[in-house]
Amino acid sequence: TSMSFLVTLPKGLAEDLPSRDIFVADESMLAGKKILVVDDNEINRLVATTILANYGAETVEAGNGLESVEYLTNNEVDLVLMDVQMPVMNGFEAAGVIRSKISTTLPVIALTAKAIKGDHEKCIAAGMNDYLAKPFKEEDLMKMIARMLHTNGSVNKTKKVELLPEEPEVAYYDISEIKIIS
Repeated sequence: TSMSFLVTLPKGLAEDLPSRDIFVADESMLAGKKILVVDDNEINRLVATTILANYGAETVEAGNGLESVEYLTNNEVDLVLMDVQMPVMNGFEAAGVIRSKISTTLPVIALTAKAIKGDHEKCIAAGMNDYLAKPFKEEDLMKMIARMLHTNGSVNKTKKVELLPEEPEVAYYDISEIKIIS
């Protein structure tokens, strides 16, 4: 059985469409900032350090939580990107040591591939400032870092109204995320 019907709706105006903030960051937004990237996976560290370098950050790497704690005991950084699941010392344990023995104010962003309900709360309870699920979008990471480091001077937020085309094309798939990642 096939049924169809036709509904005539009034045409709206551009002002009726919801607007959203567009995040714009320049390549020097993290200039002079030192960020510690902690992950047991070398490829994940490479992705994160490459993104951060594109925005002018100096990066340092650690392969597990213990290495990060040892580094932070003798060195200062502006922010830590911390994987949650690692050998030797996981991200939760490392965040606890950072908060109790190194700094109560150092921004720590949790990164995890296992995004399940309750993980955000668990990360906050462990002493991390925020949480980002992997694979993350570059824009989401940069927004979070900008907020943590208060680098709003280099970040523009503008209102943009996105207009729909007169006759939208029928798309049976969406590869926009793949294009962004590539």
